[in-house]
Amino acid sequence: MQPSFIGMEFMSWVLFIICSWHALRVVRSRQRFLELVMALVFGVLLEELNVILSGGFYVYGRDFLIILDQAPLSICIG
Repeated sequence: MQPSFIGMEFMSWVLFIICSWHALRVVRSRQRFLELVMALVFGVLLEELNVILSGGFYVYGRDFLIILDQAPLSICIG
């Protein structure tokens, strides 16, 4: 496992948490938080379908910490 993958995953999670905190606490808008959650769901579906529909030509390496089915969760957050 390469440190660059761990660092990228950590930073993507930190940025998502900061954006979530900002939406809930600073802006005080549940709608903004739900937009973030729906963007996360969209990202997961997009990346999973991208890998599935590629017919095996597009795959991610196994160096990521959290991989859902075939796509790393940090890529979906991005």
